[in-house]
Amino acid sequence: MTWLAGDPSLVGAWATASGASALLLYFQVADSWQTRQPSVREGDARLAPTEVAARLDAALAGPSPAERVAVVTAAYGALLGDIVYRIENSALFDAAVEQTQRFQLALVAWEPEAGEAGALASEVEESFAAARRHAESLGLAHLPETARDPARRAVHAAGIALATDQPGERAASARRAADLLRSLALYYLPVVDPDAPSLVGARRELTR
Repeated sequence: MTWLAGDPSLVGAWATASGASALLLYFQVADSWQTRQPSVREGDARLAPTEVAARLDAALAGPSPAERVAVVTAAYGALLGDIVYRIENSALFDAAVEQTQRFQLALVAWEPEAGEAGALASEVEESFAAARRHAESLGLAHLPETARDPARRAVHAAGIALATDQPGERAASARRAADLLRSLALYYLPVVDPDAPSLVGARRELTR
């Protein structure tokens, strides 16, 4: 048994695709004594050279549009669960902000089965990056001027609640953060749940 023996084209393809080698670990090439046609062993299965080439092409092509969008939504979800980030960079969660609105519309428009899925994924990536940059450049300046100092105090209280290992101190600091944010009555600021590990609570829907 030899590695990548029997077909020089496979050797060249392997060298070109070294960046994808993690996806092709332990592929072994063996000559068939009857047909002299090379094959590739992957576990108990054998693949023809054309199948190997297809896998190399797929690996070199990079992540699919769906995988790219999944990276963005995971990053956005992590930020949604970060109470300090949500207060300090609230423009990312305010649909009235042009950059944020563009991102939200890109998420709504995303369709993995669409023929233009690649372009739609690019719009999700680019709009998220732009919205996040814009929000972080504004910081607390996105808030009304009268809300900035209470927001800073809410950030401080939330930070204490998240850092302490004393239940009483955590509860008191979480309540303080909740009271401060509730007093601001800004829809894009998070709701505090003192019992949630992240302190981020679900916003209650209005019932009719």
